[in-house]
Amino acid sequence: MHKWPLVIRQRYAHLAAISIGLISYFYFADWRFLNVRNIGWLFIGANSDKVQAYLGWEFYRHANWSFPLGRNENFGLLKDNSIAFSDSIPILAILTKVFNSFLGNQFQYFGIWLLLCFVLQSLFAALIVREFTKSLSIVVFASFISVTIPFFLQRTPIHLALSGHFLILASFYLFFLSQRRDLPKYFWTTLNIVSLLIHPYIFVMVFGVFFSYLLHCGVYKPGNRKKAIIEGFVSLVTIALVMQTILGISLNSHSGSSDIPYGTHPWNLLSIVNPRDWPKFLDFYPSRDSGFDTFSYIGLGTLFLVFISVYLFLKNRDSGLKVIWKQHPLVMTSMGLLIFAITNRVGIGDIRIVVFESEFLENRLSIFRSSARMAWPFLYGLIFLSLYIIYRFTTRATAKTILCVSLLLQFADVSDASSFLFPQKQMTYRQAGPVVDPFWETVSGQYEKIFVVQNPGRELIGWPEVATIAVNIGMSTNSAYLARYDDKELRKINRQIRLDVTSGNYDKKAIYVIYDDAGIILDPDKDSHRRVILGNKTIILPKKSR
Repeated sequence: MHKWPLVIRQRYAHLAAISIGLISYFYFADWRFLNVRNIGWLFIGANSDKVQAYLGWEFYRHANWSFPLGRNENFGLLKDNSIAFSDSIPILAILTKVFNSFLGNQFQYFGIWLLLCFVLQSLFAALIVREFTKSLSIVVFASFISVTIPFFLQRTPIHLALSGHFLILASFYLFFLSQRRDLPKYFWTTLNIVSLLIHPYIFVMVFGVFFSYLLHCGVYKPGNRKKAIIEGFVSLVTIALVMQTILGISLNSHSGSSDIPYGTHPWNLLSIVNPRDWPKFLDFYPSRDSGFDTFSYIGLGTLFLVFISVYLFLKNRDSGLKVIWKQHPLVMTSMGLLIFAITNRVGIGDIRIVVFESEFLENRLSIFRSSARMAWPFLYGLIFLSLYIIYRFTTRATAKTILCVSLLLQFADVSDASSFLFPQKQMTYRQAGPVVDPFWETVSGQYEKIFVVQNPGRELIGWPEVATIAVNIGMSTNSAYLARYDDKELRKINRQIRLDVTSGNYDKKAIYVIYDDAGIILDPDKDSHRRVILGNKTIILPKKSR
């Protein structure tokens, strides 16, 4: 007799969470993004990351299947290039490529991905909170807060793959769920692999929570230690296999390296209260570490929630410490990731304290140059801990009052964010994407590659114009914007292309594009190859050998 109301409340909670996710997507984003033929929105805005993700996917899907499965050499001409290095959400790219023959000329899955991010973000927040309370009001509040956190919303219009914060919440949920019952071995392994096939930064955070789970099993469940060791070993082996066979990334490869050192984008200790350019009530001074990649503002309502919970924690210190100690493996891992995010150059507003200098550390960890992102598990942990403290140390009426005030403050703080995040929502734009000059159709099929002559001091001349042209007419190109790459190989390729032009010894299978700022003065009497001038660039079409 008493089970039915609980089951109904559970269903209402899940339905409410999904509804909040859907509503928040349509409020902040645009329903037109769900049209798989609409690629125009990806080209709007000054940032290149959305374009990078889309073009990486387009080159990948039109290439023949190869091994490793994620190989994407046509985009950049680097032999070890992977679909992971264009942040194209590899798991979706690979699965969707299977059906490429049915997809048509232009196809994007990023709008659907963003919808999933909002819905699953809300749902997993609800599932986490339901591990300690069945109160529908707290569950709904957690769902609402999770999809209105500014540092989550800030990612959605730019870093599409990094919008998958729900994976961090999913790892939290599995961690807490495992304390209540034993989980099948494949749960954690599956989550680790899925996160790896979405974005490396997300994977590291998820794996950190998985490590917390293994520690928790070792400390609190001695009978499960053997199982935990086996589970950890299986996950590591599976991860290594996926990196090698699907993503084509090996630990000794130079493809994942970065010429930007670790510590370039550290987490600032004041970033949690610094709204930066966010539509806001707070107006803290911008610090030099408060750039886009270090942005960690949690919203006015969430700040209110945290401040109240700190007061309650201090008032009930002994009980509060017991709560934290019970989850100390997760706390330790989150703090470890936070320390990594802060780096050896501690930032407090405009003050920077260099704790120690280490060129070796900065170079070896350069793959995680945007280290501030590693603070996300700590921030989410702080939010859910605050919710738990308010639930635990106040009456139901008081808790509801605090949550209502927090909710109103949060909504007021983010209510104008839609136009700030997605200006496309208020725009009429060409959904088919950029217009390509008809000239390029006349040379389609005659050549295999388009080379852009790069200036040694500038390695992205012609991006993304030439890459867009190349993928539209079925050619490969060195014009690519990649998250990680083999710097030595890239410079070698660009030097050879430049040498081809200066020596007149052209690759007969390639078209050469020379922009006015490439630093090359062409001698019209030097060779007899066909030249075409299009705007600010000269096109060289080498004669075919007879």
